[in-house]
Amino acid sequence: MRLRQTIVAAAVATVLLCAVASLTVGQNVRTENASPLAFKGGVAVLFLKSDPRTGIALEKPELKQIGKSEFLVGTAVSPKNWTDGKLVWIPVDAIGMTTEFKDAESYRNQGDNRQ
Repeated sequence: MRLRQTIVAAAVATVLLCAVASLTVGQNVRTENASPLAFKGGVAVLFLKSDPRTGIALEKPELKQIGKSEFLVGTAVSPKNWTDGKLVWIPVDAIGMTTEFKDAESYRNQGDNRQ
């Protein structure tokens, strides 16, 4: 009887161990497959999925991470926006489209074609 209990306990432990291992194996799939984010321009204008008609321009954007969340971080250069001159963190998952400019001056010279 004791041998039978030991075999059943070992089988249950093996199944649980396999289940836990299968949950943790795929946790880093996104970061392993992700390519490094590199902007060629000095300013990136980001359009959010929630409001694709209004963009925010970030100077010298960098990818930063808090826990498992990734953010694009840069100094806002949107003169018509209250965030101008402030360090802004935009969740990468919220970005719908990005447009790059050579520098802040190139962005500002676009005139009324932007918001």
